[in-house]
Amino acid sequence: MADLKGFGGVFIYSNDSAALRDWYVSHFGLAFESYNEGKVHYLSFAAGDLEHPGGKVFTVFSIFQAEAPLAEGRNEYRINFRVADAAGLRDKLENARIALEPLEEHQEGKFFWARDPDGNRLEFWEPGDVSSF
Repeated sequence: MADLKGFGGVFIYSNDSAALRDWYVSHFGLAFESYNEGKVHYLSFAAGDLEHPGGKVFTVFSIFQAEAPLAEGRNEYRINFRVADAAGLRDKLENARIALEPLEEHQEGKFFWARDPDGNRLEFWEPGDVSSF
């Protein structure tokens, strides 16, 4: 069984998240919801879950306000992988001596983070109750 089950989402960081959201709305007709005082904008794409007939999986597209100004020509993003067993995968990566951030549990599920050798931030997500998405 593969550790990674698919993409959970793509997360873009921007110096002006509202303006970037507006660009995607204007050019692609996307409808975002917002939270965190309008600094985070997101939507979910639903698809059938091949492993669970009748079920759904979701891929999130989200635009975050950058926490610090991004330098000219420097873009920030995070790749989110959907996983079946976050704790098990985290143990496996920890045994491989990969630096990891702590496992967190939220309404949306379990999360933990690592960086690839080039420094790209990777997020691993075991979905919780996704019926509210």
